[in-house]
Amino acid sequence: MSGRPHRRRRTEVACSECRYRKLKCEGTRPVCARCQHRRRECRYQQPIESGIRRPKAKRDQQDLARRVELLEDKVGHGTGSQTHSPSLLLGKTVSEDTSVDELATHAFSETSLGHVYFGSSSNYAIFRHISNAFAESALLHLTLSSHGSPAIQSCSITEGKQKSTRKEPSLVKQFSIPLEDIHALPSRDEALHLISRFSTTIGAILQYVNYETLLDTYEKALLERPPKFQRGFLALLNMVWAHASASLQLPEAEVFYSHCAGLLDQRTLERPTFELVQTLLLKSLYEQNHQRSTLSYTTHANCVRASLQMGFHCASVRDAQGHTSDSLYRKLWLGVLNNDRVMGLTQGRPLLIPYAIGKTCKIKQPAIPGDIGSLYLFQMTSSNSILHDIIATLYDQNLDSGQSLNMQTAINKRDNLHFQLEQWADSLPKSISLLPSGRLIDQSAVPDSRWAVRLLLCIQYHRLELTTNFPLMMRILEPDSMNSLGKRTRENIQRSFSQILKDDWFAVREVQRLISHISTLQGCIDMYASWYTCNYTIFTALLHCLALFLLRQQYPLDSEPTPPQIRQEIEACLHTMRIISRGSIVNQKADYCIQSLLVVFDALVNNPHENTSNPLDTLTTEFIFQHIKLPTEEFLNQCSRHEESEQAQLFLDIFSSIPLCE
Repeated sequence: MSGRPHRRRRTEVACSECRYRKLKCEGTRPVCARCQHRRRECRYQQPIESGIRRPKAKRDQQDLARRVELLEDKVGHGTGSQTHSPSLLLGKTVSEDTSVDELATHAFSETSLGHVYFGSSSNYAIFRHISNAFAESALLHLTLSSHGSPAIQSCSITEGKQKSTRKEPSLVKQFSIPLEDIHALPSRDEALHLISRFSTTIGAILQYVNYETLLDTYEKALLERPPKFQRGFLALLNMVWAHASASLQLPEAEVFYSHCAGLLDQRTLERPTFELVQTLLLKSLYEQNHQRSTLSYTTHANCVRASLQMGFHCASVRDAQGHTSDSLYRKLWLGVLNNDRVMGLTQGRPLLIPYAIGKTCKIKQPAIPGDIGSLYLFQMTSSNSILHDIIATLYDQNLDSGQSLNMQTAINKRDNLHFQLEQWADSLPKSISLLPSGRLIDQSAVPDSRWAVRLLLCIQYHRLELTTNFPLMMRILEPDSMNSLGKRTRENIQRSFSQILKDDWFAVREVQRLISHISTLQGCIDMYASWYTCNYTIFTALLHCLALFLLRQQYPLDSEPTPPQIRQEIEACLHTMRIISRGSIVNQKADYCIQSLLVVFDALVNNPHENTSNPLDTLTTEFIFQHIKLPTEEFLNQCSRHEESEQAQLFLDIFSSIPLCE
């Protein structure tokens, strides 16, 4: 026998997947139970010799891993203390297999934003105006009572329990794509299926990718041994697969999105290419529709920079790449322009692409009338040019400079913009012309891309109508806004104001019906990447209901809408918003805030007769200032009035900086 000591070999028990996610693994070979349940690829590392001295950093890392496992055991099994799961508080379902590290990663990735500015045209700013107006209206009618404080308890809002949402089954089988390997590819059949799915859903109306070119480049790269993909093209492929997976309601959409984000390193972003503009445009669209609207603004800024560096704004460059008005370069530039207008509206920020640059790309009717994607892009670009004028004229370009228009000038500018909007609606081809919500819903038995385009154009029309009306509605609500005007001028303004109310009420009802209906069609919102549009617009409609009520309180009218009708429409909008919220913490905050405003709404509606108590007597100035008049961002942080455990409160504080814009 040799005199050398026998070195004992130690076998790693956990598989690579469980070790990466810091989860317990029983070490069953060839596939452990956890990987088999999650349909993950299970791999084991080669055994190492234990006689070799490990470096100190390696020992510290393994000691830290053991401490994390102990903490996970305590959190997972509980210690007898009455702590509430953060996932339940946020209305999200968290798997038992989800580790603490994974929860923390998802939490901090979206909240380390600091203070984020949202200007005049955003829902965030609109809600601030509405809450302030409600406080002033309540204080105007308030009757203080010495017994007000005890009665407050009966008026307080108790946050209802979140209904557990059952996850809808995927439309196809799940793919096995590892999360940690950004270069991992699905099988050829799976990849081709997803590319085909993209071309018939989102790609059919947002034609930012050439289907044949994408397939040809993919097949050529796949023939190499090993397959060789350029980094930019691989990022584009992952973004296409992410959109296609989302339209099929597959969880792998997030895996493909993560791969794309990993491939877009600093070096890739600094070297603008055609594929980079395509990828960033699709990535921004994906982030908007998956509760990352704040992050999508950063992606959009990179997309604008890359497109300008590539010369997309220059007509000579576009013409050199394609001699037709339907060239891919032209479509991409129009897509960037449209996204810039939408981001400027929804996040209340100045447009990144000035109007002088945007108008260099003259809008022309598509050469092929039956090309539904080109028709949609053309009409959206035309309507977004009106949106640019609305933001520049009525919202001071979202600069918040403090300059305001006088009443008559504001009405004249609003009427001019409304006339442009009606001209745009009349110019739509018959195949995609605007229809009343009732007729459009009747045609949705088999929703195809043409029906989806018509629906989205209807929502766009009504959203622009609401955006045009709101500044004037808030101007009328200002104290003493009409006192300095003469009698004839006031009568003229009141006639115009009556028509504005009717137009706004009609737009609110149409938006609610359309979005409520599309939410009932399984997969339709994901199929055409319209969650951001629907979620944002339904909340805009809800805020306009509250504004209409305040205006009726200040200027009583005999025509519609009546307060009971407005109250019913608010409930319908809230119901629709809850259906499409998908567990969004911002939607939950908005819901809670609206419920608090409805306390004052119901009190103001119930006008007391003689010898009856005023419902407003149950409110106090302290209640109004604490729950309505305070800055909106502070009020939104209160997801629940109930005392929570320290751990749960910390988890809620993580989300306190998320603004009301999703």
